[in-house]
Amino acid sequence: MASEATPLKNVVMDGLNNINNDQAKLIASATLDQMKNLSKKAMDGDRSIRFLALLAAMFIFVTSTTGIIGSVFSFHFVNAVLDIYMAFFSILIIVLESNQTQLAFGGPMLKLIHSFLSKNFQIFDFVTGRGYFYFFTGILKLNQHDMLSFISGSFMCFVGFIYCVFGHRAYKLLKNAQKETRSDEELKSLFNGADKDNSNTIDGDEFKYLIQALGLELSSRETELAFMLMDKDDDRKIGFVEFETFWKQSNSDETSFSMLV
Repeated sequence: MASEATPLKNVVMDGLNNINNDQAKLIASATLDQMKNLSKKAMDGDRSIRFLALLAAMFIFVTSTTGIIGSVFSFHFVNAVLDIYMAFFSILIIVLESNQTQLAFGGPMLKLIHSFLSKNFQIFDFVTGRGYFYFFTGILKLNQHDMLSFISGSFMCFVGFIYCVFGHRAYKLLKNAQKETRSDEELKSLFNGADKDNSNTIDGDEFKYLIQALGLELSSRETELAFMLMDKDDDRKIGFVEFETFWKQSNSDETSFSMLV
């Protein structure tokens, strides 16, 4: 049996090596160029941070699932276990960043999973909490020393960095604005003024009008993350209760997650 297994292993490994030698460099080069372009757009705010997180998660999922197969055939079981974790983490990120309300298939299931995560893993309710998790996932991927893992891990670290830095900056700007006392009537008037379609909720585009009405100067990236800070149920809409609750939070509020925003 051992004499039959060895040739099979060699054939499989030769095929994997040929793919790596002949195609991996070209794929990695093209992917790296795309990542550089997307990274620039991310910093400029030309691409949704959620889209970038989804893209990074899908990239890690693909490289991890193919890595599982290669590691099993090459008997590198430690790498296989790490790839399994990476695949699981990437699925988790996809669930967190997918718009469950607009999915024609699987939306209700994703919403249930998201509710479970929100209830049992509170860290994912915070913008910087997600950022730390994404950065951690990227670091783990970087430990797999191949070009595609390096690119996908670096991109995920970059997304996590944006969540943490810009999310914290947006939070600080909003907190500073909270120092100005506003009555319930004034808050309601500001909210209604931004609710252009009279839906009693504010979407991402309408949120820009609210930011302007509050007298805040936020970049497009900070505006997007500020919206996520208020959208606690993650339905891509902000109701007046969510807006009022966030606005009236005391600057001295302390929780076990006070380091997160």
